[in-house]
Formats: sequence, structure tokens, C-alpha cells
Amino acid sequence: MMWPVLLALLGAEATPGWTVSLETDHLVVTPQVGFQWFPFEQLGLSVLPWAGVQLPIAGTTTVSTSEGPHQTRRVLPVVTAHLGWAF
Repeated sequence: MMWPVLLALLGAEATPGWTVSLETDHLVVTPQVGFQWFPFEQLGLSVLPWAGVQLPIAGTTTVSTSEGPHQTRRVLPVVTAHLGWAF
């Protein structure tokens, strides 16, 4: 329940009727593209930026909120960068 803590730290209150926590479970296939870059090759440091799309093939299809049921997203975009060290 992270939202009530965050709201309290910001001095705010939750709006009545808001759902502060939802949980979904998905089994996904994630096609992705990216590359591995060694900016400091002598140190073995690498950066691996990539982008992909998660396509759920099984799992939660609806979630219930105070406003009623909602469909989960069928396409989940992902963009990230991994930092690594080869030894």
C-alpha cells in the first residue's frame, strides 16, 4: 500500500472512491530490440538500452475498482536501460 504513505508524505489525502492498490498477473511474450554499448571498454562497463512490447498471453483480463470493472491493457510498452559490468 504505497499510495497512502506517499500521499501522507506529500501532505495530501486520498480522494474518496479512489482505488489505491490493484494487482494483476500476466504471462507475457516480449519481442524487443536493443544493443549493447561499451563506453568504457577497458573497465568492462556496458549499457544495454532496449525497447519492447509485452503481449499478455494468459492471466488477468479485468480488474475491479470502485467505478466498476475495467479491461487490462493488451499491449504493454517497455523502454529501459540496463547497466552492466563484465569481469
